[in-house]
Amino acid sequence: MVGCAPGQPDARARLTAMSAMAAAMAHELSQPLTAASNYMEGCAAVIRQRIHGLEQLLGFIEDAAAQTARASDIVLRMRAFVKTGAIDARPECLAEMLDAVSARLSCLEDVEVVRSFGPGSTCVLGDRIQLEMVLSNLLLNAAQAMWDSPVRRIEITTWTEGGRIRIRVADTGLGVAPAIREHLFEPMVSTKVDGTGLGLAISQTIVDAHDGTLTIEPSEPGEGAVFVLTLPRGPEFI
Repeated sequence: MVGCAPGQPDARARLTAMSAMAAAMAHELSQPLTAASNYMEGCAAVIRQRIHGLEQLLGFIEDAAAQTARASDIVLRMRAFVKTGAIDARPECLAEMLDAVSARLSCLEDVEVVRSFGPGSTCVLGDRIQLEMVLSNLLLNAAQAMWDSPVRRIEITTWTEGGRIRIRVADTGLGVAPAIREHLFEPMVSTKVDGTGLGLAISQTIVDAHDGTLTIEPSEPGEGAVFVLTLPRGPEFI
């Protein structure tokens, strides 16, 4: 049996980390790559119709380029995160991140999204790429949980508690059964038939690295799911 040199990770641990990184990237890259593909299909449609849509065509191309650049950023950030566990924490505007995430999620087009920002709760401290991944997972899960609900609404509420900002995301879906709720942040646990069970597990890992918390509040069946994200508070933008 060959041992590892001091300070070097065990081969099995490295393989586990690499597997986790590969699964995480496959999960997170699907959104920007799908968006980029849709934008390029839009370009092709404009060209085929030979209409006067050069400005629209340029917009599609720029959006596709932005999404592929984001995919590259995700790969680089996830690789660095798995390797060192470090984050690039900077003051980030919560409203801007929510705008960016919402624009990328087509599933929100027929969902009413209501935001309510409390005083001093618009700026968090963290890695923008990673935090957008967390917000994207929360909003995507909420939208998918309401696919057959008569009322499709997501309420996002923020407030401050000391040096922290709490972000509450509530939907009008069926909620999460208590038996599943206690295991919801574990890998491969999902309430969706075609779910990978990675989104919340990845989000939990990212939030932990930001010295934050991600929890689901107890709720009665049919009352919807309520997630609460807590992050370090950053200096407010003027």
